[in-house]
Amino acid sequence: GGDDAFKQEYDLHFLTGNKMLFDNMTLEKIIDDKYKFEYIDIPKFNEKLKIPYTGLHFIKNADLFSIDNAKNYHIVVSIDLGEGLGNDYSILNIFRLLPKTPEEIKINKNKFFDKYDYFKLEQIGIFKSNIYSVKEISEILYLIVFELFDDSKVKIALERNTYGDELLAHIPHTFNDNNNYSNHVFLRYKHRIEEKTTKLGIKINRNKKILIKDYQLNTNKGNIIIHDPYTINEISTFTKHETASGEITFKSESGHDDAIMTCVTVSTIFNMITYRDMVDEFIQKDDNSEIISTELIEIIDQYQ
Repeated sequence: GGDDAFKQEYDLHFLTGNKMLFDNMTLEKIIDDKYKFEYIDIPKFNEKLKIPYTGLHFIKNADLFSIDNAKNYHIVVSIDLGEGLGNDYSILNIFRLLPKTPEEIKINKNKFFDKYDYFKLEQIGIFKSNIYSVKEISEILYLIVFELFDDSKVKIALERNTYGDELLAHIPHTFNDNNNYSNHVFLRYKHRIEEKTTKLGIKINRNKKILIKDYQLNTNKGNIIIHDPYTINEISTFTKHETASGEITFKSESGHDDAIMTCVTVSTIFNMITYRDMVDEFIQKDDNSEIISTELIEIIDQYQ
């Protein structure tokens, strides 16, 4: 019955390939990238927050994340919000811009078109809670973006469907207006095709399948690397379903798809000038010279 059917029958892969967003080979690669994440005590958070932030975990890999170097990172945070009543989760998914490794370049080089394809977003942190209000989430988000990282190097992809407006209302007034908030960190989108202007955050509705397809393509191209076990579990159970009206949609077999939807949302940045600007700034910064391979420097020079 084919490779997917064989693995379903004999390797305990219970979901068939035609229902899955990714084939088994891609899923196995995603699972192989799994890494331990841990809670880290952050003094600045302890000073300002009146609530625990134990739902905030960072990858246990000093090469990918350390608090001492966090201000140097180029970061994209993707947000999916819940109501905080114990059901859907609020997810702040944190990605770091990095050059692809020589191995990653070798695997996907035939899919590359310009120097920007030689870079990726790699997951380094995640905050997850289904009990905190949007107002409380806004305080944690503020500290991540404006205190832990350098906000001039941070962009936020916010799903604005249900609770996005509430977050945008709260975050300017965090800590009794004693903050350095600026909305420049939020990516802007057209909320309707016919609109000429862009607005903070993205609305997901009829465009959901197109966005999921873009996420699929970007994953296959090596543009998004996921490490968090919870996120990977959602990816592995995110399957195709037919609605009562005969439409096709994707949702999680396990009940929650908040984390994977932040992956879908973050993939929108690859089509933006903002992403190209981030890569150009990354290349020009001397602090990053050690993590760009000699091979990649030669490739980049061809595009200058």
